[in-house]
Amino acid sequence: AQIFLNGTVIPPAPADTTSPAAAPTQAPDANTSGWNNSNVTVNWNWTDAGSGIDTTKCAQSSTSTGEGSAITLTSTCSDLAGNVASASYSVKVDTTAPVAAPSQAPAANANGWNNSDVAVNWNWTDAGSGIDTSHCTQSSTSTGAGAITLTSTCSDLAGNVASSSYTVKVDTTAPVAAPTQAPVANANGWNNSDVAVNWNWTDTGSGIDTSHCTQSSTSTGAGAITLTSTCSDLAGNVASSSYTVKVDTTAPVAAPTQAPVANANGWNNSDVAVNWNWTDTGSGIDTSHCTQSSTSSGEGSAITLTSTCSDLAGNVASSSYSVKVDKTAPTVTFAGNAGTYTVDKSVSISCSASDALSGVASENCANVSGPAWSFVLGTHLVSATATDNASNTGSNSASFRVTVDGTSLCALVQAFSTKSGIAHSLCVKLEAAGAAAARGQSKTEANILNAFADEVAAQSGKAFTAYQAALLTGFAKTL
Repeated sequence: AQIFLNGTVIPPAPADTTSPAAAPTQAPDANTSGWNNSNVTVNWNWTDAGSGIDTTKCAQSSTSTGEGSAITLTSTCSDLAGNVASASYSVKVDTTAPVAAPSQAPAANANGWNNSDVAVNWNWTDAGSGIDTSHCTQSSTSTGAGAITLTSTCSDLAGNVASSSYTVKVDTTAPVAAPTQAPVANANGWNNSDVAVNWNWTDTGSGIDTSHCTQSSTSTGAGAITLTSTCSDLAGNVASSSYTVKVDTTAPVAAPTQAPVANANGWNNSDVAVNWNWTDTGSGIDTSHCTQSSTSSGEGSAITLTSTCSDLAGNVASSSYSVKVDKTAPTVTFAGNAGTYTVDKSVSISCSASDALSGVASENCANVSGPAWSFVLGTHLVSATATDNASNTGSNSASFRVTVDGTSLCALVQAFSTKSGIAHSLCVKLEAAGAAAARGQSKTEANILNAFADEVAAQSGKAFTAYQAALLTGFAKTL
């Protein structure tokens, strides 16, 4: 049938049998790796060369949701002729940044410290687009010491960027000791008792591991003693320290000798010098505080000398030494000496030796006794010497005279004669001779004395013994 319009025949419309066509585009564009890190909007860009797009029946754009490596978006579109077309478009979306799981090597010790540089492996992972290895710090190494924070950044193929930090504690410096001792050494550098050393460990990094530090040490024995200590810090750094002390706990020893030496009796007769001969096998003698020698003074059977001595460590010893000194010679005494004896008298002189200290060791004292007529007329000298146990020698002497005169000779005649008449006769002659001498009649005196001698001789063996007669005659001649 024909259709007329205003008397004009209208030709029939041509038929449209072709469906619309899509030319999808996305926004934003994918990156060079083909990924987006946000939702993607696809513009379908439908066209229809025939009847045209039925806009009411065409999805002009679609937006992705979620994540994935193949998110497919779809759209349908009808043209005005009723032809229907469908289109699909795939996008790769990853909106999640990579995740780090850092680990360190070497691992920290039980105290959380390392004593060397630490390498951190960041262990980046990405469950979506995957790691962009060219934009990921895979590992980091610490430098220096202390609490060190390392950082790393990492991108995935979708362009998501993450950062991570990891703190390690590093201490590469061992502890330091500043040892002190108690008691302190004296001015000579010595101690005379055991010494305690406080090590005073310090560590400016991780700090001291008190369970692995020798805090103090005490010396034993004597001599130059080296003490040692080891100490760990919390990072495991180990240090050792040594400290030497000089200890002498033994006092000096004396070996005294004397000069001059004592005699065989153990005595001296002069002052004695004692050399103490101090020795010390440890720190040595402190010569400024040692009495090296001492000298006795005075006398006595037990003179004790003393000395003290310090060694360089301050040990003090004392020593004593006794000497016996007697400087006084023995005393020799003569007693009972009348000085002058007439022949009718008796001589009785005693000799004695004494020593008040060491005592008499030897003496040659002899008593002098007997009738005076038994001694030669004139002066007699008696001497004696004594030595004491200290070898001191003392001596003394005494003198006496034996004389005769008429009176003493008469007395001797009377003592000798066995006949009183003879004794009387002789005494008369002696008296007469004495009277003549008094008158200066020496010739008469001599004649009388001759007569005396003749009478004595006549009585020899009678009133007198021959010896007595000779004595009396001899004495008479001296008158």
